[in-house]
Formats: sequence, C-alpha cells, structure tokens
Amino acid sequence: MKARQWFEENLKDLKRPLSPSGVVNGLRCPRLFMLRNKWGLLLKLKPYSKAPKLGTLVHRLMKVGEGGVDKVREEVVKEHEGLLERIRKGEDLTGDLARMAKELGELHQKALAVARIHWKKFPPKKHIKTLCREEVLEGEFSMSVTNSMKVPLLGIVDWAVKDSRDGGVWIRDTKTTGNPFESILTGFLYCIPCRMYRILGDQNKEWRGKIKGFILDMIRTPGIKLCSKDIKNANSWSCTPAEAYMKRVEEWYECQEETMESSAIAFNEPVYNREIVSALEYMCKLWNHPPNPDSFCRDQTRSTCYAYKKVCPYYRLCSSDESTWPIQISEFYEVRGDDPKKKGD
Repeated sequence: MKARQWFEENLKDLKRPLSPSGVVNGLRCPRLFMLRNKWGLLLKLKPYSKAPKLGTLVHRLMKVGEGGVDKVREEVVKEHEGLLERIRKGEDLTGDLARMAKELGELHQKALAVARIHWKKFPPKKHIKTLCREEVLEGEFSMSVTNSMKVPLLGIVDWAVKDSRDGGVWIRDTKTTGNPFESILTGFLYCIPCRMYRILGDQNKEWRGKIKGFILDMIRTPGIKLCSKDIKNANSWSCTPAEAYMKRVEEWYECQEETMESSAIAFNEPVYNREIVSALEYMCKLWNHPPNPDSFCRDQTRSTCYAYKKVCPYYRLCSSDESTWPIQISEFYEVRGDDPKKKGD
C-alpha cells in the first residue's frame, strides 16, 4: 500500500477550530499545523522535563485560585496513580514515567509555594471582580464579507476579570520563566494569542467593546526543592516540612531580583487590524486545504525544528522519506481524541 493511500484510510482531517496556538503553529510551519492540528498526531511517549511540568502546575494553581488548591492536589494524586499504573503495565521504556512519578510530589509542593507567595504579594483588589475561569470562547472568521465560508475559532481563557470602576474586561494569564521578564513583554501586544483572544472576546455579547487588554502575572521559578533540610527545620520550628519549605522559598524570593511581576498591557489598535486579518486569512486557506504533505511546507529557516531548545516532535517525519511515515506514525504517534473545548490546540 502506498503512503498516500494509507494516509487517506487511516488519517482524517479533524477540522478542529483554529486556536491561538494552532495559528502560531501554522504561521511558523505549515507542516507542523498539518501534522498536529489537522491530523492530530501526538507522541505516544513524551520526553519528560521538570521545568515545563513545574510551569504547568503553577499555571494550573493560578487558574483555579486559592479556592482550588484541594482540587489541584486531587488532580496530582490521580496523575501519580496513573503514572504508577502505566509503569506496572510496562510502558516505561525510557524511565521517564518513573522519574515523573518520583518528582511529581516535589514539583507540586514547589508550585504551591510559588502560587501562595504570589497570592500574598498580589492580593485581590476590591474593584477587580472575577468574571470567569477556564472559559471556552467560540467564534468564527470569514475571509471576506462576501465569502460564505466561515472558519471556527476557539480559545480557553484561564481567567477574566472586570474593573468595576469603568466596566472594562481584562484577560489574565500566568507566565513562568527562567528568562528576563522582558522576553515575555516584548512584542506581546501584537502577538497572535493576544490578538485572537481579543477577537474571541469581542464576539462574546457580554464582553463586546469592553475588553481593555491583558494582565500578565510573570513568575520566576526557584531551583529549591523540598529535602531533609526542611524536615530538620520543621522539627526545630514546630511546623510541617511543607511550611518549613515555604519559608525557604520565601527567603529565596526576597533575595532575588525580578522574581514576580504583574503587568497590564492595554490594547491600542483596532480589533480587526491588517496584520491579524492577513494572518487569519492565510490560516483559513490552510484550514480548508486537504492534508497533503506536498501542500504544507516545512519551516526552511529551521527555527521551528528546534524551538524552545527542543527538537520538534515531528522532525523524524519531516527528515525521512514519506514512504516510511505509515510505520513511524503507527509506532511513535497516536491520533488525539480529546474534545477541543476541553483543551487548546
């Protein structure tokens, strides 16, 4: 069986709504968009790294707020049980699952300490009211006024707040990083996610014309981990090891520069400006085009091949003969089956 025939029989165009991350994928590398967003291919075994997992846990805690601490703890326990079950089934061929299971508790404690310090440093303001958390925003975009084809858009807002003084709506997001905060702020006003969330919000009847901008909570994460030192301190201070660890993390934040910052970024251009409209028109063409590898070019600048200091999960496909794809896809990848309204991209 030829590769193209295998593609047609085993891989379908999922036609998932265009998400901010999906649009970024398509603009960076059309081939990446085809493989991830149209075919929905995901690695069966994802390489494990502590930093992204810590960032995910901090982000999750900031999403749910102080009232959701127990919920996140339950999620971590469930995830740990799932990892142990996968190990028992013999899935841990690389040892990543064992490392993840071993370090998950430590990362959760660190994320919780970071979140609590942030909540203490930036307490809620009386005039700022929470509108929603983890809200799914749906919309659509057409290439022109006369074009009947409308492409669905979708994004999940982690947190939206309202300023009771003027009725303005602000989208709030958490960014964890080891780099200077300038790396996050530079160009954020005109980045794809910023503009797309504004479009999605503008198509929400309750928010239309009220969205003022973004509030970015930027957090630098510490390299400190809970260890025997905290157990020793807990005995001396008559507290729990978690409380002793919290004190050490607080001391770290007090001694470091540029560790936490909350910045408001106000919109200063039309919702449908020339740049975002051109980008979405291009993405509409990709979204509507049949998933044929010849029609979805690779990023010849190679920047996407090693973005975020990691090799692209689809590099093995892009750098091999297409005739080998069916075997590689069957062995290393799976087709995503989640509800696009529950997860992004």
